[in-house]
Amino acid sequence: MENTEGNTYEAGWKKQGKGFVAWLKKLPKVKVTGSTEDELKEQLWETALCHFGDGEGCIELIPPLPAPKSSNYYFTPQWFEL
Repeated sequence: MENTEGNTYEAGWKKQGKGFVAWLKKLPKVKVTGSTEDELKEQLWETALCHFGDGEGCIELIPPLPAPKSSNYYFTPQWFEL
């Protein structure tokens, strides 16, 4: 019996306008859209839940989305305060 919870789902994506379109590699005809990585992953997670019954699935975008230009995570002071 196949484990239906906690699987990793690979997803492809491409740039579309100001956002992105993405799809699970297991369901290439089902497309979702979003303007951020979080939006895409939420939509893809919902797709995995609906189609595979996996409420604990993990989405892996391949290749990873590029970091936003305004992203300075390593230089944000609150990440290093003790």
